[in-house]
Amino acid sequence: MSRVFTVLTTEDTKINKGAPTTNYSTSPVLAHGDYDHVNNIQNTIIRFDLSALPTVADVLSVKFDSWMDAAGLAYGTTAGSHSFYALLSTWTLSQVTWNVKSTGVNWATPGAYDPGTSVQATPMGGFIHSTAWSSYHQITVDLNSTVVKNWVSGNLVNNGILIKGDGLASRTQLELISSDDVAHASFCPQLTVAYRLASISSGEMVSRVGCQSGLSMNRKGQRMYAIGL
Repeated sequence: MSRVFTVLTTEDTKINKGAPTTNYSTSPVLAHGDYDHVNNIQNTIIRFDLSALPTVADVLSVKFDSWMDAAGLAYGTTAGSHSFYALLSTWTLSQVTWNVKSTGVNWATPGAYDPGTSVQATPMGGFIHSTAWSSYHQITVDLNSTVVKNWVSGNLVNNGILIKGDGLASRTQLELISSDDVAHASFCPQLTVAYRLASISSGEMVSRVGCQSGLSMNRKGQRMYAIGL
């Protein structure tokens, strides 16, 4: 039996080169890309709680979904690409900034993008945005299932994902709804994992874990549905 597990983020924030000591953990907006060609380059950091998945799960596919906020394409008159990297460094939501991953502990390189040290060298996935996108546009990205399988099995520590704009030849910043936008809670980023267990032979099971409110790490609950049994 194949199964589908969907989890809404419990930890997400942005980090901003233009405000390198500011923590944005309660911001209703995530952002990644180039704001002004100079200092206001922003990255998104996000982590999903996958502890409800069995460690023996054979991960088949992974999709990341997010939604643009009311500002839509905040800056940019040309299409721009954005990449997802598995983070190799731990970080603390209430303390992380452009300069530090936690109080008194610097990133190897400010902004957390240091391939091979703070993040894996190879992207997990990515997308190219369109200037036609507008408010509340849904963005779906296929991510590397092997990385997520290693998170689930414990072979790789789940430190989450860094999302950044690629190249800064043009202003290409996107603003996304975060888990702290209570008014649009159903639009916060989510991860959908398709997997199977060797002991299951047919059918499909779907589970969904709710989004956080504010900075609480408590889930609103979990619901499971049997489909096609």
